[in-house]
Amino acid sequence: MAPSHNVELQALQAAVQQRLGQCVLQLQAYERLIKAIVAECEVSGTSQGLDRDARAAEVGRKTLGGLVSQLLGSFLTAELPASIPDPEPKASDGRVSFRIKVKSAIPAADFVRIESDLKDFVCLRNELIHHFLERHDLSNREGCMLAEDALTAAHSRFERHYEDLRQWAEDLVQLRHLTAEVMGSDVVRGLLVNCKLPWPRTEIVGALREAAAELAVDGWAPVSEASALISLRYPDQLPSNYGCRSWRQVLHESGVFDLRYRETGDRRATWYREKMPA
Repeated sequence: MAPSHNVELQALQAAVQQRLGQCVLQLQAYERLIKAIVAECEVSGTSQGLDRDARAAEVGRKTLGGLVSQLLGSFLTAELPASIPDPEPKASDGRVSFRIKVKSAIPAADFVRIESDLKDFVCLRNELIHHFLERHDLSNREGCMLAEDALTAAHSRFERHYEDLRQWAEDLVQLRHLTAEVMGSDVVRGLLVNCKLPWPRTEIVGALREAAAELAVDGWAPVSEASALISLRYPDQLPSNYGCRSWRQVLHESGVFDLRYRETGDRRATWYREKMPA
């Protein structure tokens, strides 16, 4: 092989290596940013503090494919339905545990497109990292030129994907600011500082209201029938989730309902109704 040919080939190989290095650096920057988004779009903890370290460690172990799947499931979602139940706080042992998820809703058609695009992006990343030398022969001029063309195209795609991710990160920051305002409200402060549940806004009270509307006789509903109906419709709504041992305790602790007892034969039944406005 002529020396001039060797020099040309080495220059082409060096150009491919440089472009490959640029792509790898882009991928690392992308993975760092997507890990930050996935870690920060969900916050959990108790009235004694947040549990950010465990969340960050969990996210840090995920592959890019896993991160993309979690991004689509945790942060980016198709347009939300009109009514979304709020996440429920749970009280036990004098502490309140909670989980807050920040979501960005996008039109369903855009979500499908983004989902497909991100899956293609993961495949491109895996091809580049694991199979690049299998796909491209860098021992000759033609192979180097084809490899550089492929890397130039990949570089352009990586830039576009990173810009999309950067925009989603900005959206997350704005949503977290709004969440911080909610967290600073009197209701949430009462929940976290004093372990005081916002009973009128909880799902279990909403379920009790719904059951009472269907089962009431002369304005009063039997607790036994209401609890059975709620267990059938909303099996995740349990008194224990709210630090209570029974449905009667939920009704009493909520402060939303009146209770009365009726003798039926040799049995004493509990009935309830929502308190009348003062």
